[in-house]
Amino acid sequence: MLSKAQNTLYFREWGATKRALVAAGRTPAAAEALRHELHERVLGYDKSHVRLTNAEFDAILGAFRALSRADDVEAQIRQLEQPIIRARRVVMELQSEMGLSDGYIDGACRNIVHRVFQDCTVQDLTQKIIPALTYHRNRLARRAVEAAQAATEGDPF
Repeated sequence: MLSKAQNTLYFREWGATKRALVAAGRTPAAAEALRHELHERVLGYDKSHVRLTNAEFDAILGAFRALSRADDVEAQIRQLEQPIIRARRVVMELQSEMGLSDGYIDGACRNIVHRVFQDCTVQDLTQKIIPALTYHRNRLARRAVEAAQAATEGDPF
């Protein structure tokens, strides 16, 4: 399910694609029909844009940008890199939330997947590193709750 920001981005990119298609000689109605056809070509089936997963959303945006920015290879490459960018952002948010150093994150990555953070793949991050950091965060939270409960046990007020 798309977020509000993703929905806005979807229609901004589709608008640019539609303008490029109309400039190339298609009618607006034909361009609109192509939007659903692109969903089928990219995903293998037609799916409402509001029900796209992040990976499907990235693929659709890549197709839109290939048409609207055919000569902007950087935009297309950035779109292909979105899964790793998202996974790294999640790790950095967990790092910030727990106050962990870059060295801690690199060390955890080396211990778990035998490479530094910047060399981790999407699968390394989503299947091993993020779950490990989430477990660590939850364990720290449980310890904090237990410590707070222990501190208030003898004091009724």
